[in-house]
Amino acid sequence: MATGSTPPSLPKRILRKGFRPLYPLYYRYLWGRTFPGHGALRRWVRAWEDLSTRGDAPQSAEAWDQQYRQGEWDLLQDTAEIPRYERLVELWRRHAGAGSLLDIGAGDAVLRPYLPTAARYLGVDLSAAAVERGQSRLQPGDRLLAADAERWQPDEALDAIVLNECVYYFEDPIETVERFRGELAAEGVLIVSMFETPRSQAIRRRLLEVLPALEQTVVPADRGGSWWMGVFAARGASSGEVSRIEAVDRGAAGGTATATVSASR
Repeated sequence: MATGSTPPSLPKRILRKGFRPLYPLYYRYLWGRTFPGHGALRRWVRAWEDLSTRGDAPQSAEAWDQQYRQGEWDLLQDTAEIPRYERLVELWRRHAGAGSLLDIGAGDAVLRPYLPTAARYLGVDLSAAAVERGQSRLQPGDRLLAADAERWQPDEALDAIVLNECVYYFEDPIETVERFRGELAAEGVLIVSMFETPRSQAIRRRLLEVLPALEQTVVPADRGGSWWMGVFAARGASSGEVSRIEAVDRGAAGGTATATVSASR
């Protein structure tokens, strides 16, 4: 998750203004592809992301600590976030439902209260400040660690791994997701949640190109936009085709309509 971009030798003013219209085009058509000059272009985009302080790009541990201490992530406890947490837990119950759960990008363990008390919970976050704050949410036997998820490895096979709004903060998101699939037990599942932005949509497209999803769902956000979630089987598991694609749409009257296409796993 730590930022690793080295700004190229272009004036900051040109980077800020020049890359703004190119940014969505890069993530729509070029991100994750290999072509002449792709390395230099990637560094320029990352430099622009650093300068523009976007909320969906890698940051340093120090930046995360400062944001948590200043209360910038208190919004994760807002009631507007509840549908996301409830859907994550619903997916976990349907595909795993018990055993050990690893929460990557746990922050201050905001997901923990939505899980059963008996769940074996392990959370990891880059921010030591968030981890310190989250200790009060833990149940006996739970653990919450400060570590860089792109380098950290669990010491046991997990029944479920949740990558909760953190994949777009990885320098190498696809490789990291695939590595964590290898940390699952034979019947384990990995659940990815990402708020939809040009960067996260590019990551989602690439993920679905290389990994078969057991289920996908989209949850509208009250503030606008939506969260995409995907469920993936452990590496080496026989997952077959996409087994369930679900779209959630809140109607004008405030209700929720769900369309589902299912097949056996």
